Amino acid sequence: MTYKKIFYTYILVGLPFFAKGDYGARQFISEPYTTNTSSHIETLQYSVEPLVSDKNIANDYKKNIMIKDCINCELGYFKPDLNFEIISMPDNSVRYTRSDCSGFVRKSGSRTWRNQNPGALRSGAFARKMGACGDAGGFAVFPTEEIGMIALKKLLCTDSYVNMTICDAIQKYAPFCDNNDPVSYQRHIFNMTGIDPKRKISDLSAMEIEAVANAIKIIEGWNPGTQNNFGIVAQLLNETQHER
Repeated sequence: MTYKKIFYTYILVGLPFFAKGDYGARQFISEPYTTNTSSHIETLQYSVEPLVSDKNIANDYKKNIMIKDCINCELGYFKPDLNFEIISMPDNSVRYTRSDCSGFVRKSGSRTWRNQNPGALRSGAFARKMGACGDAGGFAVFPTEEIGMIALKKLLCTDSYVNMTICDAIQKYAPFCDNNDPVSYQRHIFNMTGIDPKRKISDLSAMEIEAVANAIKIIEGWNPGTQNNFGIVAQLLNETQHER
């Protein structure tokens, strides 16, 4: 083969690669990322096949996606990270810290609100089984108010309470020895729910259990205070709200 033939063969084989060059390898293919449309957050997912020199760019995109997921999580569109480290602060506030070092501090308000524990359940095996992530002030701390409310309703339906009348259950739940007034407690539940306190808990419907639990939440002094978010998620939430 002559040098001229070798030259033309090299040109024909190598030309497509020279034509494509760096440009083709830098293309990012975007697809919509599934999220709640009411969030007003445009979230894109990228499928990336970068050159070695583009790896930092690709990592930045992946990092942005993760942060946007965190924002959507905070807004309630994705399941939140409920693995909190709980710290009870000297001023009686409660600090909730996630694994990514973001979180929030609840201060002022009632102990039940700060602990997200509507029923003022004590720390212990039952509370942990129901999802408690710590304790503060001698009471269980739950990751959300909803989980705390579920724990309260589940407690009322345990063997310890389910076969009691509401009167007897309140005597056990809020006894005199804990500086409670069970008689007043029972009267408040009746006034709020209209349910005869002589009825057994086992005879109550799901709606009636819900009503009793909501009454307990009020009687236990649920009073919202102030929640301050911290960390990268809080920062991005503030930026997002300013943009909207």
